[in-house]
Amino acid sequence: MKRITLFFLIITSFAIAQKQSAKFEASKDGFIDYVVLEFDGKTANEIFTQVKKWAQYNIRNSKDAEYSEIENEYIAYSLFLEKALIIDAEYGIDYDLELRIKPEKLRIDLKVNSMPNPNHNGMDLTFAKSLNSMFKNNGEPRTLKDRVLKREAINNFANGIVADLEQAVNGTADYKKSDW
Repeated sequence: MKRITLFFLIITSFAIAQKQSAKFEASKDGFIDYVVLEFDGKTANEIFTQVKKWAQYNIRNSKDAEYSEIENEYIAYSLFLEKALIIDAEYGIDYDLELRIKPEKLRIDLKVNSMPNPNHNGMDLTFAKSLNSMFKNNGEPRTLKDRVLKREAINNFANGIVADLEQAVNGTADYKKSDW
């Protein structure tokens, strides 16, 4: 019962103060917007099936990842990717990916929980409020070259997930890597 309550608290806090955006853009508070992809003529079941297939190919141990599912409506993963960003150091990404499905639509929410530096030197990457943050506390982007590169890298990571999901649902993803 505690897990269910915690799950619903996370979901409701995740949805507060969000708005739709064409792409993910990092801010001092992380990714506060969500992205909606539209697929003309696709049923909720078709979108759900293609998203599940994408997960099986792209999420290591997707069945075993912390995971929640409501058939044809909702899929959520809590994931950790080692060496997700390599700029001045290697950073992992601990993130939650929520996918909401309706006929002809897929909503993508991405919440980055942490970006640890595996060297354990205390310099984890953050959006704000640390020595290694991408934004000042007032929300202005830091202008140091490495911070600009880090913002670009995290935006590319997030929008890469969007592009991959769009290809998967449209049936243009090359899972079998036909050129091998």
